[in-house]
Amino acid sequence: MTGRIAQARFPRGVADPSGERAYLRDQAGRLVALDLQSGNVLWRTTAPMRPLLARDDKVSAMRLAGPHALEVVVLDAANGRELNRSNPLVLPDWANVSLQDTPDFTLYAEEENGAFFLRWSARKRYRGGAAPNAKILEAARRDAWGRARVNLATGEIEELSNAAGAAPEPPPDENPAFSTPDVLEQRDFGDKSFQLLARNIAGGAVQMLVRALDPKSGRVAWETIVDEASAQRPKPPRP
Repeated sequence: MTGRIAQARFPRGVADPSGERAYLRDQAGRLVALDLQSGNVLWRTTAPMRPLLARDDKVSAMRLAGPHALEVVVLDAANGRELNRSNPLVLPDWANVSLQDTPDFTLYAEEENGAFFLRWSARKRYRGGAAPNAKILEAARRDAWGRARVNLATGEIEELSNAAGAAPEPPPDENPAFSTPDVLEQRDFGDKSFQLLARNIAGGAVQMLVRALDPKSGRVAWETIVDEASAQRPKPPRP
């Protein structure tokens, strides 16, 4: 019997299935651990990372290992200490690799029968000035995708597929609709709804906040400032 476990989604990150912690990226891309009962920030990495899966006492994240390469990092859920890292996963040299999903690059992680799998897709299109002819458009077009098994104990990465052409459709991402202008993303998890907000404050800075509320009554359980950035940095993009 196949036991497939997808990531428990949280605004701009993932949550521990136990409901104790969530892991998300701040405006600088650093990984932030939140206590879901109190809203307290538990720890923060010094380098940009993308949280992928949280299980038991560990959280797996992705970080850049070069212009066209990624690596999986295993962190201690209690303090963010690095426990292990994978070998680099090298991607096509034309791919615009990113730690957040974009129209040109996406990542998806899941567990199946105790193994960790990573799926990626990349595309490239002509983005010149004047409208080109069909031949130039076709020459600039690139599509590729792949799936790999990551051994978190040894760091080995086994590529299971690496193909040209459009990638298979990822699982649907259900994200509840909302109308509040400053809410960037909302996810229902456990008995609460969690919102990611951007708030302009005096001096032109932007605060990034997470709010927990009762979905039935709308009562706010807690609200936490994740970080604050100067006006030179744009609002955090929608994941």
